[in-house]
This record gives sequence, C-alpha cells and structure tokens, in this order.
Amino acid sequence: MTWVVLSGVMNVMSDRFTSYCEVGGYEDVLERAVTVTRIENFDQHECLTVLRGYTKILEDDGLETLWFQVVQDRASLLSKFGPGKPLSPDAALKNKVLRILDYLNPPYKTSEPYETDSLLIWTHLFSLITDDIALLSGEKMLEASKTLRREQSREFGDLTEAGRKVDLALCYDGIELSNIEFKRAGITPKDVTIQCRKNIRLGRCLQEAHRTIGLSNSSIVMADIAGFVGVFYHIVPFEDVWAVGRVNADYVHLPTNEGALLDFMGENDTSLAQMFCFFEKLAEKGKKAKRAKQIYDLQLAKRGVGQAMGSARPITPPPKIKSFANTVIFTPSKKRT
Repeated sequence: MTWVVLSGVMNVMSDRFTSYCEVGGYEDVLERAVTVTRIENFDQHECLTVLRGYTKILEDDGLETLWFQVVQDRASLLSKFGPGKPLSPDAALKNKVLRILDYLNPPYKTSEPYETDSLLIWTHLFSLITDDIALLSGEKMLEASKTLRREQSREFGDLTEAGRKVDLALCYDGIELSNIEFKRAGITPKDVTIQCRKNIRLGRCLQEAHRTIGLSNSSIVMADIAGFVGVFYHIVPFEDVWAVGRVNADYVHLPTNEGALLDFMGENDTSLAQMFCFFEKLAEKGKKAKRAKQIYDLQLAKRGVGQAMGSARPITPPPKIKSFANTVIFTPSKKRT
C-alpha cells in the first residue's frame, strides 16, 4: 500500500496520523512502523555505571562535595597516564563522564534559556562525548537540502536553489549525517510541531544525499531540543515510503538544579546513555558513509574520463586580431595624441 503523507514519511509521533490509522483499521501498519523506528538498547551504555557511582555522594554530602570528588578522581586518573601512554578505553570513558559531571556541577543558573543559550550548552556537552563527529553550529547551510531544492527547481520552475539553514549539523569527515534543532524553553506546542516537521524534511534530504553515494537503506537519527529537554527520533525506510518515530519512550535532559542533577544521575534516567549511543551510532555510520563516498568519487572520475575520451575532437579556433588603437582602457595620465 502506498501512503501519501508529508515528505513520503509516516510520522508515528503525530496524534493525527495515529488516530487515522486507528479509525481506518490500519493498526497493524502503525504497530510495524513504530517497531522499525525503535532502536534496541539505545538507553544502555557503560557510562551509566560510572555516572551512578557518584549518586550517593550527591545524596549524602551535596553538590560541593560531589564537585571536589569529581575533580580529585579525574586528577588521580590522568596522573596514571601521560605522553606516550594514552588512556585505556575504560579510562577514557571514565574521563569523559567526569568531565561531564564537572561541567554540570554546579547546575546552570537559569532554568529557561534562550535558544542560543541552549545551543551553546548542549553543543559543549556533546563535544565532551564525541571524538569523531564534527559539530557545526552557527546556522550552517545543510548541503543535502540543496540537492532537493535543485530537483524542485528543475521540476516546478522558478524556485530557490538555496539550502536550508540548520542549528547544529553533525558531520563525519565532511559528510553530513544528522541534524539537531533547538528552541528556547517554554515555547508553544505549535512551535515544537513546526520544528519537528522541519527536521523530518531535513532528515529526508540527508537520506537522499546518502542514497546518492550508495547508502540506499540509510536511516537517520535526529533530535529536537527545547531548552534543556530533548528527544531522539529515527527516520527509516518502511515498505514503499519512510517511517519516523522516537527511538524509545525516554526523553533526554540536562539538569538545571540539584534535584534535576540527582534525577540525571539516578537509576531511572537514561539521558547520558542515549547521548553516548547517539554519537557512537553516528561514528559507525560515518565510517560506512566515508567508504561509500570514496567509491562514489572514484566512479565519477572514471565516468569523467570515459566521457572525455568518447567526445568529439575539439577544434581550436583561429586567433582573433584585436585592435585597441586610440581606445582608452584605463584612465590616462596624459592626453593621448
């Protein structure tokens, strides 16, 4: 069955779409679409073991003691390594978690940041997590969106070929993999919906760009963030269209006070695990995309040589004799005779 929906995408996060499926008797299609968008174990990561090892310190002794303990433990950890002796994988992970705790403690002074504040805070935290993914902010133009704009221009005529600006583009070795959109805290549900729909369309642009270089079944994990709360969702091929839905039932958040920090470190919160899993999946996909891009570039080079060899022999036109007599090209310094 062909589903005609926004950008060819079944949005299982939409109440209107889910209601349509339930009323129309398409519950089985909806259930399968929800299933394919879920990512197994996206909320599980070894970082939680390190993080939760400091929960009791916060509970019993408070923020200041937690901060001193984090700083001391990180100094002790790094003292065991040095030039020529890189961190082991376990030590590197612990170092990242300690740096994140140091950054989050004390919590931020505002609970309702503006969009720019939210972008800067989240981006810095992401930079503490990933070593492989480039974080490009500053309203960067998403190159993948330009391709579809050009196709629209060819098909429909006079339309702009400019790409769409994004809040945070995530790239691997120059290849765009994902995007995160930010809004300030406390925005209306309508604004949240508009932001999500925009990001879904951008995700489809990324999928088409990946398909061009040979990743035909590319899936995209993206995120929308409002203030200090966000959600990851997944765009995947589904039958003859695409489906988009949340990777799991959990939200992600950054703490704004002591209680929120305690929740962030608690047994029932998986925010940090989801962030680590997100960037690890991007890095894994980035390596595949890089190889595919290298093969694609090679094919383009071969095709270019073949076309050049098969083209007609160019004819060099005879030189033209040009006369510049009494012609002023530059402003003269004296009268010409």
